[in-house]
Amino acid sequence: MDGLGVLESPVRKELLEHLVELFHSRDLDSATPPGRTARELAELTGLHVTTVRFHLERLVGAGFLHAHFEPPTGVGRPRKIYTSHLSRWPEPTTSRHHEALAGLHAELEAGEDGPARAEEAGLAWARARVQAGPGLSPAPARTPGTWLAKIGRLIDELTDWGYGPNVRTTGASVELTLHYCPFLAMATEDPDVVCAAHRGLLRGTLEAIGEPEVRVSLQPKVGPHACRAHLRTMTPLTGGPA
Repeated sequence: MDGLGVLESPVRKELLEHLVELFHSRDLDSATPPGRTARELAELTGLHVTTVRFHLERLVGAGFLHAHFEPPTGVGRPRKIYTSHLSRWPEPTTSRHHEALAGLHAELEAGEDGPARAEEAGLAWARARVQAGPGLSPAPARTPGTWLAKIGRLIDELTDWGYGPNVRTTGASVELTLHYCPFLAMATEDPDVVCAAHRGLLRGTLEAIGEPEVRVSLQPKVGPHACRAHLRTMTPLTGGPA
């Protein structure tokens, strides 16, 4: 696995995000970018240090991180420090993902009606393109397993559109962290419009796979070039936490 394929791991995404944020918060007069040891990052993420070290080395091998040794201040072994020199979050090298949303992008740029129109544009775009696919019931999910299958279908669509989603689920609630935003330049100037378009995309996709009763909210700028979506089905789930 090379290049951006390394970032398919949610753990590696999280580690890189920590170090990219650290790079942006650095003292510009310092010759050496700030970094963290594997142990420090393990404490931040709650993972075992051996697991963290493995993922950090994969990021170093792919060129996303640098590593160097600092001599101990007293007795002890040198500390291996991992740093990022990235000035921006890495984006996919292929244009396939951006082409997928090109029509919606053009519509948002041409629109003058603000967030409400942007959400409707995203909603209509997804409704026209997403199909439930085989094996999914057109009815709303009523068990945790079926709900997670629907979320899996949503993740497939977001991945095809280039978002690199990272998902966490708790019963009826889902948290999606979306990376590689195709609307990044527009989001800098008008984040409300882009968030509204994302709400529409999510709502339209969920409706297309039989989940019209889902509460969707967006949390912008949770990390370098990332936003977070919170989803909760309003349909009671049986056989698990609702």
